[in-house]
Amino acid sequence: MLTSGCLKVYVSNKQGCESVHIGFLMPGDILGEEGLFESDHVSLCATVSYQPLSDATLHSVSHDVVKKAAKLEPGLVREVALHINKRLALTTSRLSQLLFMNIEERAYECLLSVSMLPGAMTHPSGTQIKFTRIELAEMVNCARETAGRAIQRLETSGLIKARGQQIILLGVRHGKAVNLGPSSTLEASA
Repeated sequence: MLTSGCLKVYVSNKQGCESVHIGFLMPGDILGEEGLFESDHVSLCATVSYQPLSDATLHSVSHDVVKKAAKLEPGLVREVALHINKRLALTTSRLSQLLFMNIEERAYECLLSVSMLPGAMTHPSGTQIKFTRIELAEMVNCARETAGRAIQRLETSGLIKARGQQIILLGVRHGKAVNLGPSSTLEASA
Protein backbone atom coordinates (compact mmCIF):
# COMPACT_ATOMS: atom_id res chain seq x y z
CA MET A 1 0.00 0.00 0.00
CA LEU A 2 1.21 3.46 -0.85
CA THR A 3 1.14 5.42 2.41
CA SER A 4 2.65 8.72 1.24
CA GLY A 5 3.70 10.34 -2.00
CA CYS A 6 2.46 9.64 -5.50
CA LEU A 7 3.48 7.09 -8.15
CA LYS A 8 3.11 7.29 -11.94
CA VAL A 9 1.89 3.99 -13.41
CA TYR A 10 3.22 2.82 -16.78
CA VAL A 11 2.47 -0.14 -19.00
CA SER A 12 5.43 -1.25 -21.13
CA ASN A 13 5.78 -3.82 -23.87
CA LYS A 14 7.76 -6.99 -23.11
CA GLN A 15 10.91 -5.51 -24.62
CA GLY A 16 10.54 -2.42 -22.40
CA CYS A 17 11.21 -0.09 -25.33
CA GLU A 18 7.72 1.49 -25.39
CA SER A 19 5.60 2.58 -22.46
CA VAL A 20 2.32 4.40 -21.92
CA HIS A 21 1.44 6.33 -18.79
CA ILE A 22 -1.92 5.05 -17.54
CA GLY A 23 -2.45 6.83 -14.25
CA PHE A 24 -1.32 7.68 -10.75
CA LEU A 25 -1.37 5.88 -7.41
CA MET A 26 -2.13 8.02 -4.39
CA PRO A 27 -1.85 7.33 -0.64
CA GLY A 28 -4.19 4.47 0.27
CA ASP A 29 -3.88 2.78 -3.13
CA ILE A 30 -2.59 -0.77 -3.23
CA LEU A 31 -0.37 -2.55 -5.72
CA GLY A 32 0.82 -6.13 -6.11
CA GLU A 33 -2.58 -7.56 -5.24
CA GLU A 34 -2.58 -9.91 -8.25
CA GLY A 35 -0.67 -12.49 -6.23
CA LEU A 36 -3.57 -12.80 -3.79
CA PHE A 37 -5.64 -14.62 -6.36
CA GLU A 38 -4.71 -18.14 -7.32
CA SER A 39 -5.02 -18.47 -11.06
CA ASP A 40 -2.98 -19.85 -13.89
CA HIS A 41 -0.21 -17.45 -14.75
CA VAL A 42 -0.92 -15.98 -18.14
CA SER A 43 2.02 -14.65 -20.13
CA LEU A 44 1.31 -10.97 -20.61
CA CYS A 45 2.47 -8.92 -23.55
CA ALA A 46 3.10 -5.99 -21.20
CA THR A 47 4.48 -5.18 -17.78
CA VAL A 48 3.49 -2.54 -15.25
CA SER A 49 6.05 -0.24 -13.68
CA TYR A 50 5.89 2.62 -11.21
CA GLN A 51 7.82 5.89 -10.94
CA PRO A 52 7.64 8.10 -7.84
CA LEU A 53 6.81 11.76 -8.44
CA SER A 54 8.38 12.66 -5.09
CA ASP A 55 9.43 10.78 -1.99
CA ALA A 56 7.03 7.88 -1.59
CA THR A 57 6.50 5.39 1.21
CA LEU A 58 5.14 1.89 0.69
CA HIS A 59 3.89 -0.45 3.40
CA SER A 60 4.42 -4.08 2.49
CA VAL A 61 2.42 -7.06 3.72
CA SER A 62 3.02 -10.57 2.40
CA HIS A 63 0.26 -12.29 0.46
CA ASP A 64 0.21 -15.09 3.07
CA VAL A 65 -0.49 -12.60 5.87
CA VAL A 66 -3.30 -10.98 3.85
CA LYS A 67 -4.83 -14.39 3.02
CA LYS A 68 -4.79 -15.40 6.70
CA ALA A 69 -6.30 -12.06 7.73
CA ALA A 70 -9.03 -12.45 5.08
CA LYS A 71 -10.11 -15.73 6.70
CA LEU A 72 -10.63 -13.90 10.00
CA GLU A 73 -12.11 -10.77 8.40
CA PRO A 74 -13.97 -11.60 5.14
CA GLY A 75 -14.61 -7.87 4.52
CA LEU A 76 -10.93 -7.52 3.67
CA VAL A 77 -11.42 -9.34 0.37
CA ARG A 78 -14.22 -6.91 -0.49
CA GLU A 79 -11.92 -3.94 0.23
CA VAL A 80 -9.22 -5.37 -2.02
CA ALA A 81 -11.83 -6.03 -4.72
CA LEU A 82 -13.05 -2.40 -4.45
CA HIS A 83 -9.49 -1.14 -5.00
CA ILE A 84 -9.06 -3.44 -8.00
CA ASN A 85 -12.41 -2.32 -9.42
CA LYS A 86 -11.47 1.35 -9.00
CA ARG A 87 -8.14 0.82 -10.77
CA LEU A 88 -9.80 -1.16 -13.56
CA ALA A 89 -12.30 1.67 -14.11
CA LEU A 90 -9.48 4.24 -14.26
CA THR A 91 -7.48 2.07 -16.65
CA THR A 92 -10.52 1.54 -18.88
CA SER A 93 -11.13 5.29 -18.89
CA ARG A 94 -7.50 5.92 -19.82
CA LEU A 95 -7.67 3.35 -22.62
CA SER A 96 -10.87 4.95 -23.93
CA GLN A 97 -9.13 8.34 -23.96
CA LEU A 98 -6.22 6.96 -25.96
CA LEU A 99 -8.53 5.26 -28.44
CA PHE A 100 -11.40 7.71 -28.88
CA MET A 101 -10.31 11.25 -27.95
CA ASN A 102 -8.34 13.70 -30.03
CA ILE A 103 -5.04 15.10 -28.74
CA GLU A 104 -6.55 18.24 -27.19
CA GLU A 105 -9.22 16.26 -25.35
CA ARG A 106 -6.61 13.78 -24.07
CA ALA A 107 -4.31 16.61 -23.03
CA TYR A 108 -7.07 18.35 -21.11
CA GLU A 109 -8.13 15.11 -19.36
CA CYS A 110 -4.50 14.56 -18.44
CA LEU A 111 -4.17 18.07 -17.02
CA LEU A 112 -7.38 17.53 -15.02
CA SER A 113 -5.91 14.36 -13.49
CA VAL A 114 -2.70 16.22 -12.60
CA SER A 115 -4.78 18.95 -10.93
CA MET A 116 -5.82 16.38 -8.33
CA LEU A 117 -2.24 15.51 -7.34
CA PRO A 118 -0.65 16.82 -4.13
CA GLY A 119 1.55 19.38 -5.96
CA ALA A 120 -1.42 21.22 -7.50
CA MET A 121 -2.06 24.67 -6.04
CA THR A 122 -5.26 26.63 -5.66
CA HIS A 123 -5.22 29.74 -7.85
CA PRO A 124 -7.83 32.53 -7.97
CA SER A 125 -8.71 31.44 -11.53
CA GLY A 126 -8.68 27.69 -10.92
CA THR A 127 -5.86 25.25 -10.20
CA GLN A 128 -2.20 25.82 -11.00
CA ILE A 129 0.11 22.93 -11.83
CA LYS A 130 3.73 22.68 -12.86
CA PHE A 131 3.94 20.39 -15.86
CA THR A 132 6.29 20.14 -18.83
CA ARG A 133 5.39 19.50 -22.45
CA ILE A 134 7.54 16.35 -22.26
CA GLU A 135 5.50 15.03 -19.32
CA LEU A 136 2.27 15.85 -21.16
CA ALA A 137 3.52 14.12 -24.33
CA GLU A 138 4.36 11.04 -22.27
CA MET A 139 0.88 10.92 -20.75
CA VAL A 140 -0.99 11.73 -23.96
CA ASN A 141 1.23 9.37 -25.99
CA CYS A 142 2.37 11.90 -28.58
CA ALA A 143 5.45 13.93 -29.53
CA ARG A 144 6.54 16.90 -27.38
CA GLU A 145 5.80 19.28 -30.25
CA THR A 146 2.27 17.88 -30.57
CA ALA A 147 1.76 18.32 -26.83
CA GLY A 148 2.93 21.93 -27.17
CA ARG A 149 0.41 22.58 -29.95
CA ALA A 150 -2.34 20.98 -27.81
CA ILE A 151 -1.43 23.37 -24.96
CA GLN A 152 -1.67 26.33 -27.38
CA ARG A 153 -5.10 25.21 -28.63
CA LEU A 154 -6.38 24.64 -25.08
CA GLU A 155 -5.19 28.14 -24.18
CA THR A 156 -6.84 29.64 -27.28
CA SER A 157 -10.09 27.90 -26.35
CA GLY A 158 -9.99 29.47 -22.87
CA LEU A 159 -9.59 26.25 -20.88
CA ILE A 160 -6.09 26.95 -19.60
CA LYS A 161 -3.49 29.69 -19.21
CA ALA A 162 0.11 28.56 -19.75
CA ARG A 163 3.48 30.20 -19.08
CA GLY A 164 6.40 27.84 -19.40
CA GLN A 165 5.83 24.91 -17.05
CA GLN A 166 3.13 26.78 -15.09
CA ILE A 167 -0.36 25.86 -16.27
CA ILE A 168 -3.60 27.16 -14.79
CA LEU A 169 -6.70 25.09 -15.42
CA LEU A 170 -9.30 27.83 -15.53
CA GLY A 171 -12.41 27.26 -13.44
CA VAL A 172 -11.16 23.93 -12.06
CA ARG A 173 -10.79 22.75 -8.46
CA HIS A 174 -9.56 19.22 -7.72
CA GLY A 175 -10.24 18.06 -11.27
CA LYS A 176 -13.79 19.42 -11.41
CA ALA A 177 -15.21 22.52 -13.09
CA VAL A 178 -16.41 25.20 -10.66
CA ASN A 179 -17.85 28.70 -11.02
CA LEU A 180 -15.22 31.06 -9.62
CA GLY A 181 -17.14 34.22 -10.40
CA PRO A 182 -16.27 37.32 -12.44
CA SER A 183 -13.47 38.54 -10.15
CA SER A 184 -11.10 35.73 -11.16
CA THR A 185 -7.75 36.77 -12.53
CA LEU A 186 -6.04 34.99 -15.39
CA GLU A 187 -2.51 35.82 -14.30
CA ALA A 188 -0.28 32.95 -13.19
CA SER A 189 1.52 33.33 -9.91
CA ALA A 190 5.31 33.30 -10.12
